[in-house]
Amino acid sequence: MDAIRKQIIAGDLFIPVSARMPKGVMNVVDKMPNFCPIIAYNGTLVLDEMGRPLNSQFFDAAEAVKLINEVESLKTSDLAWDVYSDYNWFSSLNKNSLVVKEKK
Repeated sequence: MDAIRKQIIAGDLFIPVSARMPKGVMNVVDKMPNFCPIIAYNGTLVLDEMGRPLNSQFFDAAEAVKLINEVESLKTSDLAWDVYSDYNWFSSLNKNSLVVKEKK
């Protein structure tokens, strides 16, 4: 955090990029000395400094449901599905301790 703060104070732009949802990225960004854009979901959602979407790539909901049903029909513990929508995360592993911790 100190290295990032020093770069921001020096005038460099800090833009966090993550596979996580915006809420997960904001836990770090909230500790920064100024607002910054955020790139979340591996680039499928780009937010400006105020949290407004600049770019968003959506997956068709009907296709997502079809894929979820296919994964669940395999009835194996080796596979799981996760869906991110805006600031929400849905997972087939909702009771998994790691998923519960990640959602916080």
